[in-house]
Amino acid sequence: MEIRNYLLTLSCTNRPGIVAAVSKEIFDHQGDILEAHQFDDRDTGQFFTRILFGVPGRDLATLRARRPRKP
Repeated sequence: MEIRNYLLTLSCTNRPGIVAAVSKEIFDHQGDILEAHQFDDRDTGQFFTRILFGVPGRDLATLRARRPRKP
């Protein structure tokens, strides 16, 4: 089966569980994280991440159809 790679960029108010929630969503789609970077801006309370991941045979519409719940 073909593996498709996607790049996720995310910014939001920082809180516990963001990385776990995103990782679980990728895992639930049989995905594999290929590269990940994250940064917390303590002055503004914002969280930033950039994750490169691959999933087998999933198109972008399928991935977007199932939004993760807030941690």
